[in-house]
Amino acid sequence: MPESRKKTARKAAIAFISVMIFFTFTSKTINYFMMPKVTASKVESGYLRYNIPVKEVRFYSENETEVVIPEKLKRPFIIGSIHFKEGDVVSQGDTLVTFEISSHDSLIKEAEREVARLRIEFMEFDKNYSSRVSQLEKDILDLDVHLEKYREALAVSCENTDELISRAEEIRKLTEQYHKKAESPEFKNNMMLHEAGILPSQEIEKMKSELKSMEEQVAAREAEYEQLKKKLIEDYENRLKEGEYRRGQLAKELEYIKSSGILNGKSKSSIEKELMEAEQWMELILKHPDIRSPVDGVVTRVFYDTNGSYDGLKPILLIKPEGEIKSFIVSLADSYRLQDADDILKEDAPCVLKYGRNDISGKIAGIIAENGKSRYIINLDKPMGIDPEIKLPQENEMATLEVRGDYCDILIPNSALTGNGEVYALRTRGGFWGKEYYAARQEVRMGRSNEYYTEIKDGLSRSDMVITGWDRALQDGATVTFPLE
Repeated sequence: MPESRKKTARKAAIAFISVMIFFTFTSKTINYFMMPKVTASKVESGYLRYNIPVKEVRFYSENETEVVIPEKLKRPFIIGSIHFKEGDVVSQGDTLVTFEISSHDSLIKEAEREVARLRIEFMEFDKNYSSRVSQLEKDILDLDVHLEKYREALAVSCENTDELISRAEEIRKLTEQYHKKAESPEFKNNMMLHEAGILPSQEIEKMKSELKSMEEQVAAREAEYEQLKKKLIEDYENRLKEGEYRRGQLAKELEYIKSSGILNGKSKSSIEKELMEAEQWMELILKHPDIRSPVDGVVTRVFYDTNGSYDGLKPILLIKPEGEIKSFIVSLADSYRLQDADDILKEDAPCVLKYGRNDISGKIAGIIAENGKSRYIINLDKPMGIDPEIKLPQENEMATLEVRGDYCDILIPNSALTGNGEVYALRTRGGFWGKEYYAARQEVRMGRSNEYYTEIKDGLSRSDMVITGWDRALQDGATVTFPLE
């Protein structure tokens, strides 16, 4: 080949390769800008933490005690007198509060009447319940006897009933009389005499007429028998149907009464519960003509006045010896609503009170329910020396309670949720340019959540990655890429 042709071929090959490289990079660039840009995150595991705004915090020393009746009173007690004021020293057993005698006695008498009424109602219910169950069982047994009788009668077309038996006996006797007369020697002898011309035909016709009359009587009785039989079958079928329906109703009532224990809208357990509550209420009234000091100490706060109305649960006064702070009580912000609050704000749940630069860790030790709201008693992990009169939050100061929830195997950022119970998982597959990423729509079953993360109970595994952000609408199976840094 001449040298000039070799040079031409070399230049053509170089030009072709250059063009292919140019189109390759150009197509990759175009493809990049056409694909949705996404951000993704690997699923996580851990505890959900809830930041709950706090309305008020009150700290308590080790032995600080609320003088309180720790139950919601059905009827308020009227405070007759409070024997100590703030700053007074009290000893264990001292009478702190006396309730007004006349109103207290009135509550006792009212409670005694209610207990007596419920005891009578309980005994009457027990008696009526047993009586009704016995009566239903007897009625069902009686119906079973009658139903069996109807079935037996229908099985033989009611021919075993007294009515048909008597009619059949009547037909049998008439038939027997007919045959006896027709086959009697006298009738046969007369027929022979008539045939011999000795006996006139009038006598024979008279005898035949008598036989025919008897035959018609038999036929009439048989027709009446069949009509009665048909009527009895219809009647017994109706009785059987009505009886089975009635038995079903009685059986349902019996089953309902036995399974639920309810009779006339009340149950033994409900009356027993009412009685128990009434007895407990009476015991509570009898137990508290006054309130005595449970400890030695100093009265720090008095919340009620003489002649005040007391409903229980709230402290009447506080007694505080010197000591370190070991617990506090928080009230949540009025506007805050927490889903599954009872499962999250539960006893022994770890939590951290945060205000300003302070983080105080502890565990929920108890819950005080009051007027549809709850206050939470929290024991500190470490005692601290804080002025027990401090209240949080102070002016312009926010306080939150961070509560640790249950451990979750799979957590994803809330930004990964599409709003219809689905997420886009990030998957890989072989593409034209090698390995490529694509969005796979995945239905999930969600659990609890906070402001940042949501628990996934089903639909994802711990090795998955989820798409948390995208620059345009995603389609199931769409190829995606990451933004250039």
